[in-house]
Amino acid sequence: MSQTAYILKLAHKYKLVPNSLVKVPVTVGTTLTRDPNLLERDQTYSIRLLLYLKCVWAYTDASWASDPLTSLSFGGFIVFLGGAPIVWSCKKQSSVACSTMEAEFVALVNCVGEVYWLCSVFKSCHLFNYRSIPVIYSDEMSSIQFTTNDVENSRTKHIRVKYHWLREWYDRERFDLHMIPGDLNVADIFTKWLDGSRVRFLFTKVFTGVLI
Repeated sequence: MSQTAYILKLAHKYKLVPNSLVKVPVTVGTTLTRDPNLLERDQTYSIRLLLYLKCVWAYTDASWASDPLTSLSFGGFIVFLGGAPIVWSCKKQSSVACSTMEAEFVALVNCVGEVYWLCSVFKSCHLFNYRSIPVIYSDEMSSIQFTTNDVENSRTKHIRVKYHWLREWYDRERFDLHMIPGDLNVADIFTKWLDGSRVRFLFTKVFTGVLI
């Protein structure tokens, strides 16, 4: 599972360009066997495994006005390739957010920007021909709706123009965006004070690849 170069070489050889996320390498109830008469089914399993290993997805989260001195928010994200964490970040946002939605939206902007940069690196280094749509998970429905719908109101019109490229990229299908329950959002580990059991739970999910 950690032989990235070999995985990408195989995916390129067999022209595997996934159009959707494969969440697990094998389906539930799969029985592994050495029967030589099951070559066709084994090939299906192999293709599914390669699709899983090629997928890029990310989780993003933010904590609103969590700095007591400046009221700045913290944003964090973690990016996975084939179930393995490859990039993560947590930092204080550069401007004060007026709502939880705005803080989450800014965190989402930073996350998508990083994912797009990574995919550009993959392409420029000829690691593989990456055409699948990365999937971004957020637990803030209002920021998802603000991204996916061209709606402005008195609470959102002040958000700076520089962030609105996110909507344009979504409309062009550069990435997909999904809601996830807050207790399953592994990016939560970057933005909030958590007790030991919660940290262990998220740590286990990150480093075992069992995420959703």
